[in-house]
Amino acid sequence: MSDLGRGSAGARRPGDVEPTLPDDPQARADAAAVRSSSQRVRLSDPAVRAEVRRKKRRNNRIAGAAAIVAVIAVLGYLAVYFLPVLAVRSVEVTGVPDEQQAEVIEQASVSNGTPLLQVDSRNVAQRVSVIPNVSEVRVVRDYPSTLRIEIIEREPAVVVEIDGSPHIFDREGVDYDQSGNVPEGLLRAELSDVSLELAPQAVQDIVEITETLRSATANAGAEQIATSVSSRSPQGYEVTLADGRVIEWGS
Repeated sequence: MSDLGRGSAGARRPGDVEPTLPDDPQARADAAAVRSSSQRVRLSDPAVRAEVRRKKRRNNRIAGAAAIVAVIAVLGYLAVYFLPVLAVRSVEVTGVPDEQQAEVIEQASVSNGTPLLQVDSRNVAQRVSVIPNVSEVRVVRDYPSTLRIEIIEREPAVVVEIDGSPHIFDREGVDYDQSGNVPEGLLRAELSDVSLELAPQAVQDIVEITETLRSATANAGAEQIATSVSSRSPQGYEVTLADGRVIEWGS
């Protein structure tokens, strides 16, 4: 009486382990030979050979198209880089007064006809940044033919009388304007016995003092603006407020 519960001979059931080849070089070689023979038998089928040829032609077309695209991209880049197709024909400057734009363009030193890709924007920005009233510079290639220079000017914070001449400093203590054109209402500082070399640190101290006073009075429901500051010692200042009161600051 046959055991029907076991199914047909050789059939695998769920949970059966996939048979593996023994760790025998000869057995592995025999298995490889069987697989190779099966592959040859499969490729002898005309339909299989036709499918293989179609795949090979499709892969060749894809590779050829990719090569053509790569060549066109390289040629286009070389044309843009070396030929005056996309070259500088105008330089635009923003962020400074109109009368200073010519100075910025001259300092940028970019010749018309220079391909935009050959313009070193970092070097241009460094050349422009030496202009005293320039705080930040951004150089943009605006295709097809414009180089745009965007500038952020320094903001005046304090004017200091040094050796009889007004020097305008920004909040970082940079002395950038000695033209004598002092903006109306700018905070004035009288620094006794302060040299030009020590003035930047004194200006930073004054900016910190005035901002602290402004924040403190604003929190109290009022705002007092300092109109002038004078040094009474290397460690102390007298701050005059808009209402005439004087605050002594420091040791």
